Amino acid sequence: MDGIQRNEIQERLITFEELDGQPPGDLLLIVRRLRPEWFRATTGPARGPQGRQETETPAVHVDGRLAGNSEVLTALEVTDVQEIRFRSAADASVLYDYPVGLIEVNKVTEALKGAAEFAQWTSPRESFGYAVRASEERCA
Repeated sequence: MDGIQRNEIQERLITFEELDGQPPGDLLLIVRRLRPEWFRATTGPARGPQGRQETETPAVHVDGRLAGNSEVLTALEVTDVQEIRFRSAADASVLYDYPVGLIEVNKVTEALKGAAEFAQWTSPRESFGYAVRASEERCA
């Protein structure tokens, strides 16, 4: 993967490690600070009063389910999130018929939370084995 592709991927993803260094607060403020380009004014096909186009925000999926628009992020804590992905208007339109883009939030599972707590008291090798077993149990 060349540098350009890697930068494009990084621009469309906020990882757990990147979120881990953020101060507590609602997710909307943090995402706006880390990736302001995800919220650039986008005009959709809907017309408002006097026929003007209304500015829309990206749709938000939380754990694979439609949750609403970007305001939904205010109800989420940064500590509950594993990663956040952004899909452009073109991608979101083809995949989900969302004309202005999509923010996908994957929350931290209870198994991973337990593994993180366990890791504080064990060696890295022991905690990795615990995380793998917890993940396998959840998938079984």
